[in-house]
Amino acid sequence: MLTLAMGFIRKYLHNILRFALILCLIYFVYSCWGLSFKSTEKQKSAPTFPFIRNTFTNRTNCKPKKNIFFMKTHKTAGTVVQNILLRHADLHDIFVGLSRTRDPKFGYRDGRYFNRDFIRKSDSPINMLCHHMRFDRSEVSAILPNDTVYITILREPGSLFESLFNYLHYDCKTFSRLPLSPSGMEEWINHPRRYFRGAKDGPLWWFGKNSMFYDMGFNNLNNDEEYIQQSILEVEEVFDLVLLTEYFDISMVLLMDLLCWDLEDAAYLALNARAVSGEFVPEVRRRKVEEWNHADTLMYRHFNKTFWRCVKEYGVEKMDKNVKKLNELNQQLQDACVDGGAVGVSRVRDPRNRVYNPRGVEMKGYNLKHGAKELKICKDAIRTENKWFEYFLHKQYGV
Repeated sequence: MLTLAMGFIRKYLHNILRFALILCLIYFVYSCWGLSFKSTEKQKSAPTFPFIRNTFTNRTNCKPKKNIFFMKTHKTAGTVVQNILLRHADLHDIFVGLSRTRDPKFGYRDGRYFNRDFIRKSDSPINMLCHHMRFDRSEVSAILPNDTVYITILREPGSLFESLFNYLHYDCKTFSRLPLSPSGMEEWINHPRRYFRGAKDGPLWWFGKNSMFYDMGFNNLNNDEEYIQQSILEVEEVFDLVLLTEYFDISMVLLMDLLCWDLEDAAYLALNARAVSGEFVPEVRRRKVEEWNHADTLMYRHFNKTFWRCVKEYGVEKMDKNVKKLNELNQQLQDACVDGGAVGVSRVRDPRNRVYNPRGVEMKGYNLKHGAKELKICKDAIRTENKWFEYFLHKQYGV
């Protein structure tokens, strides 16, 4: 009887042990599957191509910056810089200051200087400003923290004039007085005083003369040499880094170094650019543009010199190495996301991904690969300025 009882107990304990082992096995499998599922879910919003990591800045010597002011000038590749900044802001929950109106530009179309009242009210402190404005140092500094990094971008005046004449031709009376053609452009710059009629000559009149100088908050009609030089020194005093459109990849390497961000943060696709690149600017025309846009020219020349001093301090060999890495990152981004390369905006299949296309020119855009349509990095890389504005309105304000 005792033997029978002991056998029953042993069988009972064996069943309990087996059941416990099964429960442990189920828990182990579920845990692994759950981790795998979470990892898969995360990958939907993360890059799925082999970005180069930890090969750029010595992270023990700097802390990533989050307080940033970007003075976005016009037709200088500023939209690409803005896209890079906003992607980072979104990823790290950096609060972006937005216009209180539905126009992302801070009163710019009316020619008004930036004013703190243009900012949409929020309980959160503002870390970043990066939309078009006419710069006012005191008003911007009143909003942003004291440790804010100030950056802007300039473009060689000859190529800038060609871009403005085409892109803004029908928005500016000064340009639209002549045909949108190479001969019309040539006539305008040969005789600018026939067609440029100064302030109040319709909306956006300032694009006819020293538009970068105007954006920076100065009097673009003042040709006094001392005034121009003093204004340039003020820009140098305020801004930590002035990028150059013609050396964009080098500019991005310098920017990532200044901000202590990873080089992969700077991977980009060209945005708000024409489908057909601008024509070569002959030297004769370039000299005429430089003479007419004298303030822009002096400002560009000054910061061209400071730019190359920055490159030298950074290290030429290190720069070459990191520009090559950035080119690799850009190619990886395009290969992972873009179906067939850049196309004219009329051939962009998803209307949400089409940029503004002014009359008389064709802008370029992108079609995403089928498998890339749900990848956040891909959607963000081609997100237009207006779509970013709407995105942050919803994220930060629930609008």
